[in-house]
Amino acid sequence: MKELDFKPGSNLIFGIYDGYLISIADNDGTASIFVDVTLGRTADIDREKIRLVIEENARQYAILQAEVKNTGILVLFDSSASAFGKLKDFFYFFVQQLKAFSIPGASVCSNCGLPISSINILSINGRLHTCDKECAQYLVEASENKVFMKRKRRKTNFLAGAAGAFFGALLGVIPFVLAGRLGIFALWCGVLIGAFSKWGYELFGGKTCLGKSIILPLFSLAAPIPAVFITYCYKLSEMWQDNKYIFTFREVIQQVFESLKNSFSLEMAMLTDVLISFGFAVLGLLLLIRFNKKPSDRSVYIVS
Repeated sequence: MKELDFKPGSNLIFGIYDGYLISIADNDGTASIFVDVTLGRTADIDREKIRLVIEENARQYAILQAEVKNTGILVLFDSSASAFGKLKDFFYFFVQQLKAFSIPGASVCSNCGLPISSINILSINGRLHTCDKECAQYLVEASENKVFMKRKRRKTNFLAGAAGAFFGALLGVIPFVLAGRLGIFALWCGVLIGAFSKWGYELFGGKTCLGKSIILPLFSLAAPIPAVFITYCYKLSEMWQDNKYIFTFREVIQQVFESLKNSFSLEMAMLTDVLISFGFAVLGLLLLIRFNKKPSDRSVYIVS
């Protein structure tokens, strides 16, 4: 596409063609076209029109995937030589469709939606957008301030995090015991012990280090032991209450210890409950690790 005289960028080429800022990239076996647009009051209608055009022509132009948003349209193709020819054909066809729909392009600021007096091309998370000079400077400064504030908040302390993990694990014991008292299957509450332990570590500013990978499993696996024991104590106290016994909770604890010493079957039952709780606690940690990933800092800078 040398005839377009596009400029080279980071893993892409870009330029303004027929009133639209377009960037073409080739990464990881996938080629893409990103068209900077600014959809206004009729955004829903315009998005639907654009989606229909892409869907109706997807097979003809070998389109793999497309994403239509208020600030841009991303279309993906296979990066083979034959598919790149399709990309080129789609490029010219699609621009004419956008013009026919009167979709605003490079003449409108992607940030404020107003006509641009002085064009700046801005990279936001790897996508190129046209912005007015004032908006571009504002977005760059705002992004730098956010990054600075995030780095400032990242001051961490392992001991504080360990204390948070300990209190979090203790907090997770409460629903475990309550579920047991209510006669509900309580072992699944081990999930909450693992989750609360990790949450407490991060809440108290715990440092990401080797100690974290030791302390979290340690507290998460230790907490189910007293949780199961307390649940057994409550079950015994309820039995004594039903039989109109007068007792203190200390006597209940002593009796549970004595029963565990003298009854192999009770020991095995408690061990089984503890091991199942261990499994749920580990599951709680894994779920948080999987679903609590923080997005990377937004990368915003002026390209030209």
